[in-house]
Amino acid sequence: MVAGIAILLMIWHHLFSYPNWLIDGISVNSALGKYVNYIVWLTARIGNICIYIFAFQSGYSIYQRSELYDTTRKRAARIFSFLFSYWIVCIFFWVIGWFFNENLPTPAAAILNMFGLEVGFYTDWINVIFAWYVLYYILLIAAYPILNRCFRTKSIRLICLSTIGCLCVLVVLSHYEIAGYWTPFAASLMGIFTSKYRLFEHLDNALNKYSKNIWFCLLTLCGVISVRVILLYIQSHLYYSSLFAVFASVCEGLIAFAFIYVLISFMNNICRPWISRILCFLGGISMFLWFLHSILFTGSRFLQPFIYFSSEPIVIFLTTLLVFVPIAVMFRLFNKGLRKL
Repeated sequence: MVAGIAILLMIWHHLFSYPNWLIDGISVNSALGKYVNYIVWLTARIGNICIYIFAFQSGYSIYQRSELYDTTRKRAARIFSFLFSYWIVCIFFWVIGWFFNENLPTPAAAILNMFGLEVGFYTDWINVIFAWYVLYYILLIAAYPILNRCFRTKSIRLICLSTIGCLCVLVVLSHYEIAGYWTPFAASLMGIFTSKYRLFEHLDNALNKYSKNIWFCLLTLCGVISVRVILLYIQSHLYYSSLFAVFASVCEGLIAFAFIYVLISFMNNICRPWISRILCFLGGISMFLWFLHSILFTGSRFLQPFIYFSSEPIVIFLTTLLVFVPIAVMFRLFNKGLRKL
């Protein structure tokens, strides 16, 4: 369910956060006025928390289900499975690019693209521009033996030293401006801590009386969102430094933890079974939705006039889901079919 909410936040974020990603003549302009337009933009910026939610889940998963990562062969299988799904989309983009006479990557760039390198909006060729997370996931899984040895121990001192060591590595990477792929790492560490120390269960026990109160959940959710807005404001107005980059990353990890817990409590209070089923369904195809909707922002962006035809944010959002959810389902089925061959 959380992955379903995260992918909706991601799509909203990408659709409305970056006006410079839109081709000439395309705009987002609600008929309800400029204040609604500002709210759309602000919520889209807040929606960037989706990255840290996915990173948190990745860290939580590799610790919670360590039996899936405890040998080199299993880790290689997990990485290949993830890459295989991405490669299907990547090749599909190149076919689309060839069909519409888009710029295609050189052979060297294509190889880098297949591992999440040399991708992005400003790249000169058609690519899965949001695939930078591919490399992050590969590195995270590859680092599992080190993370497992450091954080599986019962020694609080060793865990503290390991955490400080990880953050120092991030500081060094940030100083040399090569930390981009490791930006969500603190959120993954928070996921590991949450799984190791069962933080959600402890919070449930401590806040049991309050977590079942919908107004408490809503107020807390608003508080978490407010903290995220403050952090975004500080990030946009403070001079960049490697120490601040790591501080912001740690804050994002803590916000992701709080956001997920409050969101789950809130949804448990208000959620109907059919809403849960929809969110779980979207979570199941979230990876393909993540990769596929980047076709809107690469190459000539030929689909934008069809998606943004109304200029009304909610219509744009629903149109995007209407177009890409069926395609994501087909890709998931195609992926499963290829694996059975």
